[in-house]
Amino acid sequence: MNLSFWKKTKDKSSTAALRTAVYIMYVFFTLHFVLPLYINSNFLTSLVSESTTSLVYVAAALLAIASMSAAARALPKFGNYHTILGALLIELVAVSILAIQSAPIWILLAAFMLHWVMTAVIIFNLDVFLEEFSDDKKTGEIRGTLTALNHVAYIIGPVIAGFIIGDGAFWQMYLVSAVLVLPCLIILLKKFRHFSDPVYTSGRLLESLRHVWQDVNVRFILGAMFVLRLFFAWMVVYTPIYLHQHIGLPFSDIGIIFSIMLLPFVLFGRPLGELADRYLGEKELLIAGFIITAVFTASLSLITTSAVIVWGALLFGTRIGATMVQVMSEGYFFKHVESHDSDAISVLRMIRPVAYIAGPLLASIMLVLFPFSYIFIAIAIVLLSGVFISLPIVDTR
Repeated sequence: MNLSFWKKTKDKSSTAALRTAVYIMYVFFTLHFVLPLYINSNFLTSLVSESTTSLVYVAAALLAIASMSAAARALPKFGNYHTILGALLIELVAVSILAIQSAPIWILLAAFMLHWVMTAVIIFNLDVFLEEFSDDKKTGEIRGTLTALNHVAYIIGPVIAGFIIGDGAFWQMYLVSAVLVLPCLIILLKKFRHFSDPVYTSGRLLESLRHVWQDVNVRFILGAMFVLRLFFAWMVVYTPIYLHQHIGLPFSDIGIIFSIMLLPFVLFGRPLGELADRYLGEKELLIAGFIITAVFTASLSLITTSAVIVWGALLFGTRIGATMVQVMSEGYFFKHVESHDSDAISVLRMIRPVAYIAGPLLASIMLVLFPFSYIFIAIAIVLLSGVFISLPIVDTR
């Protein structure tokens, strides 16, 4: 893309084209990230104990929080294009190291944590791009479309991963994941080299938190998003372990189950966003989503069968509610935030690593006191807190 074309980006057609380019980058990067996502915990437990695995996630999350603040501060100095370019190159190196079977354990653990950190930074940078090319009147539709597209990758990823590591060859999975970074780099270099950055806010952590806290609606919607991320963190880390090591399912079956589980994001993401934009607003659907997710999640504690269809159906139900929560919360958030507001966006992306600190820590305590299956009841109780957190927000319609 040449500079003369870039100068026309405020035109609707070229803005839509650049937004599509961001969508495509999101999809490739999501597939890159998701491919090993549900297997990471099993990979780590092949290197260290289950308790140490939890500590690795906590350490990675702490580093990711620090990186969010650093990335926000880097934007005014380096711009979003150069920041994400550097992050993608580091991510490529980190995941490539994970594909080296003979690497020492400490190097593999360091590479895993670096991968976790760079993922958080890159998603933050992609959010800046997408928000710059978004119309507030269509935020729900745009975020719903992104949710649907991303979860195509979420559906494909576990199936591919399940067959790649059918013989326990984790390195092959990470090698394919590394290759998937390359399309993101190519699109970035071709389409965003001349990206014109907005004037960003400060990016300092305490100032960012103070800024977000002053807006009551943003404060509570971020609280709701944290509850959802806590749910995702618990499910990503512990569901694969439970299904493989306690129920006895092979990775190929787990991949099929997770693909069924994630279908609601693809089927309902965009329609839910349009429904919120045009008719209902977000609040009612947000609250309903928390309730649906809690009910289905609690039911998982009662299941002992190894039938793929049963686990697929119940986990599908959990993601119907989770889709409602994700689309409503992100749509509501980005209706109150612009692309230059790197403070708020960085706080948003800190939620995921914070959840990966709180989730494993709480789960570790739970696992000492109760059987493994009880973790799903604990998650359901936390999900219901999202209902009360969502009540104070002022709906957009």
